[in-house]
Amino acid sequence: MWKVRELVEVLVVQLDLAQVTVEQIERFYALCAENPGSCKLQFDLLSPQFPNGHQRLVSRRCLIELSDGFLQQTLKLFGPKAVLLESRRLSPMRS
Repeated sequence: MWKVRELVEVLVVQLDLAQVTVEQIERFYALCAENPGSCKLQFDLLSPQFPNGHQRLVSRRCLIELSDGFLQQTLKLFGPKAVLLESRRLSPMRS
């Protein structure tokens, strides 16, 4: 996993606004606060109300440490299809 972490620049979490819960957001907020680091965090908000059905939201204050534990907890919270790892050097990767 350490080689992947070196390549990853952005963690993108896709959130379907019709299905995400306040509890999920609060748990993810706490998880991010417990894992500060240098990886950027972005959200793809999914809703038919947005043009093209989604809107990218960039976190300006939250940088996270993309550890195995952090990634496992994020996958548990939102599911594997909702978590993307992005790098300028590689095309987007599903976790």
